[in-house]
Amino acid sequence: MKRFFVSLMMLFFSYSTLEALPDETDDALIAEIVANDYSCVAGYSGEKIYLNPAKIVPSSQGLFLNLKDQEYVVLPMLYSDEYGCYITPTIRAASKCPNCGESYIAKCTNPNCPGKQKIKDFNEDKKKKTEDYKKKREEAKTRQKEEKAKNKGKKK
Repeated sequence: MKRFFVSLMMLFFSYSTLEALPDETDDALIAEIVANDYSCVAGYSGEKIYLNPAKIVPSSQGLFLNLKDQEYVVLPMLYSDEYGCYITPTIRAASKCPNCGESYIAKCTNPNCPGKQKIKDFNEDKKKKTEDYKKKREEAKTRQKEEKAKNKGKKK
């Protein structure tokens, strides 16, 4: 039940733009889900394919459906109503990378994406700041020890 609500929260707070993908993406996804009908599908209603909520796995990479114990597929779009979470065969959605504009499903795979360089620069800057902080902290500790030693020498 907790996964279900987390999944819904991720859907509502998603800010990615959507665009059309080729039909094969959804046809393959639907075929794979329906092939695992016994564990993945909770029911059907018209064009809606209701999914077993225990099989929906939210992550920082997006929503996934656990087909078999160690096999997962990306759920590019997930809807919900009073009967549960469902997908439809007509969904063709993907996210667009805000840094390079390429379409992707789980994460941007463009090796030249400027976003990857931004992350690398951020991590390097963070590492440098951490090292500077540690160095200043050590210098402050050394000064404190010297001050204590000076003060001890004056008291004697």
